[in-house]
Amino acid sequence: TPSGPFTCSDFDQLARDSSPPTCPPVFPQFVERCGCPSPVPSVTPSTLPSELPTMSYAPSPTQPSNAPSIQCSDRNQTTVLFQRLSEISDPVTILDPTSPQGLAFRWLNQDASVDACTYETLEQRFALAVFYYATNGDNWADQTFWLSSTPECSWRFVS
Repeated sequence: TPSGPFTCSDFDQLARDSSPPTCPPVFPQFVERCGCPSPVPSVTPSTLPSELPTMSYAPSPTQPSNAPSIQCSDRNQTTVLFQRLSEISDPVTILDPTSPQGLAFRWLNQDASVDACTYETLEQRFALAVFYYATNGDNWADQTFWLSSTPECSWRFVS
């Protein structure tokens, strides 16, 4: 079964949100469970359509902000978060639950203080969380405010 914070519906949403709609890069356990096409042809016929239908989204009114202009209507937090972070990091490493990027993604996805649609320094927060996980932050002598709901500029040694 899939591990991490993802469900098949999350991947279905990611597939619909991509342009053109495609199945996002996933691990074999998601391909098998969620029905995404695999990169290797199978000898067993599939009951799934070979392509996803085309979908379009009507723009929704948004508040002015410095955050990227991602339309958030009809999208869940995980989808928007993945989409924004995929612009600055390899999507495959974001989906790897053991990589620093995957750990940071899971943490951000569960951080109640972060709204992926409006959090202006989301990419900065992600980069600092990746740094924390990549350098074994759990073993640091001083972790004051790291990976907390406190704004990242208040984390110890961040200015």
